Amino acid sequence: MKRNYHQVGVQLVTAIALAGIAGLPCSVYSDGMMVPVRPEVPPFSVSYHRVKVEIDRQVATTDIDQAFRSAAGTAVEGTYIFPLAEGISLSKFSMYAGGEELTHRILDKEEARRIYNGIVRVRKDPALLEWLGTRMIQARVFPIQPGEDKRIRVAYQ
Repeated sequence: MKRNYHQVGVQLVTAIALAGIAGLPCSVYSDGMMVPVRPEVPPFSVSYHRVKVEIDRQVATTDIDQAFRSAAGTAVEGTYIFPLAEGISLSKFSMYAGGEELTHRILDKEEARRIYNGIVRVRKDPALLEWLGTRMIQARVFPIQPGEDKRIRVAYQ
């Protein structure tokens, strides 16, 4: 496991160095977190965290692939929070259910909340992506089964 964290560290240092060389702002945002919705639920652990940065001309594309594991004894709901730097354009958000990638659709807030709540009631596997202020997104994720890795991918330019 240390090797994965070392690889992430090397990739982040490389991204910062390349951003500095390209004259871009040197902040790198690549760490989302999953928190339980209910306070009595134990915190999620990080199963893995992979960051890939590709630079094409003057555009850097960052792809973050993370998985979180629940230590709870029952299915729980989590909130995934991801910071965005000023000038960042979100290009992808997806969650995986049973190994299948579920990508996002943009809906108005009321319709998205209604659909999410309807899916949660029948215990399917939704994620509701919302803007949280001006520099963060949050995704409500349910269900997260005991011992299950819940995988989230975010990409931005």
